[in-house]
Amino acid sequence: FPVTIILAGLRAFFPPEMHEIRKIKGGGYWAYLKHQSIRDRLDEVCPEWEVAYSSIESVGADVSVRCSITILGVTKQSIGAVPVVAAVNKTGDDVSVGSASDRVRAEAFKNACEEWGIGRYLDD
Repeated sequence: FPVTIILAGLRAFFPPEMHEIRKIKGGGYWAYLKHQSIRDRLDEVCPEWEVAYSSIESVGADVSVRCSITILGVTKQSIGAVPVVAAVNKTGDDVSVGSASDRVRAEAFKNACEEWGIGRYLDD
């Protein structure tokens, strides 16, 4: 496939039902795509894509990792960083969904995919 066709497929809008909406502190909402939906888009448009992650590093109360996505020999990468404890209930217990390593890998993956244009329209 020509690169222009692949890029158009990656950058295409997702159907409305694939978007998730989350309330944010201070009011307002944040629209996002689940990393599984993004992975499915890569599989549909360019099944030969590759992903690689750096080692996870601790930085204060956060963890970070670099994700690289390679398509047709071209690599784009980005960093993900998340708090080790993302959510604490009233008694101080960690109620984060998934481990910090799972969350940071998903965050870095989504950020690297945005470098390819996937879901970039959500920033507008």
